[in-house]
Amino acid sequence: MHALVMRGDTCDMGGCLCVKHVKNPVKAARLILDESDYCLLSAEATLQVARQHGLEERPLEYFITDVSRQKKKNYEDSRSIQKDFDKRGEHDTVGAVALDCLGNLACATSTGGRNVPMVGRVSDSSICGSGGFADNNSVAVSTTGDGEAIMKVNLARMISMYVEQGMSPQQATIKSLNHMKARVGGKGGAISVDGSGRVGVHFTTQNMSWARIGGKFQNETTYSNDCVQFGTDCTNIRTEKI
Repeated sequence: MHALVMRGDTCDMGGCLCVKHVKNPVKAARLILDESDYCLLSAEATLQVARQHGLEERPLEYFITDVSRQKKKNYEDSRSIQKDFDKRGEHDTVGAVALDCLGNLACATSTGGRNVPMVGRVSDSSICGSGGFADNNSVAVSTTGDGEAIMKVNLARMISMYVEQGMSPQQATIKSLNHMKARVGGKGGAISVDGSGRVGVHFTTQNMSWARIGGKFQNETTYSNDCVQFGTDCTNIRTEKI
């Protein structure tokens, strides 16, 4: 598993890659951010930090779901078309971006990786500028999708650079994802928020589950913190009171 947490006020980050047993890798990433002098730790070093601070652990069987077993079977049945299988497979990345009452931005991204990856493969989710990025001077971003494509274009950092050039988070997110698809053939999605609460949500995959509390889309003038909006696309949006 792989995860990162980044804060926008200092641009400090904590990330972990190829970690096993830790129930919530994003909590390990937060510990690396807060309690270490490092930005990114790999498997055994992450586990050492997690155990020093009493993070919950689980046996490996805990993380192997019926769905993942079926994916492995599908993979073995599709070896002759492995590349196509990898690109159309589902992704299990979870991400969040936030703006606090002091105007500080932050992001977090966590994943179990792609379908049946090679042992030792590193996900974009733990890489600053790819799986996530946060800077109070621009935007907070969390990404998902084709990890190799995301790393090739540094998707999260690209979105932030477009915001720095004057685009809204929504415009920047759309432009960056379209560039990734056109330039390296990768599909994905991203969520973003800037210091004024403007929100970006876009994806080039068939669907992407997303939700927001507060913030405002490009065409909105006001926003509310007492309801949650959510959907799997950007047209059929539901709203519920919190």
